[in-house]
Amino acid sequence: MMTQLELFGHEALKSINTNSNIPTAIHAFADLYEQIQKLHFERDEAIQNKAKIGDKKIATSMATASSLSRENRKLKQQLNSERQHIEGLKQKILKIMDVLHEYN
Repeated sequence: MMTQLELFGHEALKSINTNSNIPTAIHAFADLYEQIQKLHFERDEAIQNKAKIGDKKIATSMATASSLSRENRKLKQQLNSERQHIEGLKQKILKIMDVLHEYN
């Protein structure tokens, strides 16, 4: 199946073959050229929009990674703090056990 642009170009070529009217053929080719320019513009615009979408996906991914990294760092600090607290409790329990052992 022919695209609309191909059909238009085919009609423009037919007008040259069937008509000896040069101005009509020139006008047909000018219209065809204008259609081609429009399609090129639309194609370039679509490519640019696709690139913007890709950039947004990358930015979103980077933001997510950054957020997860911050959360990971925070959880590591929290874990370290809890380990220190547990170590402190362990030392207190050992002291209490020593004192209790001395009295028994």
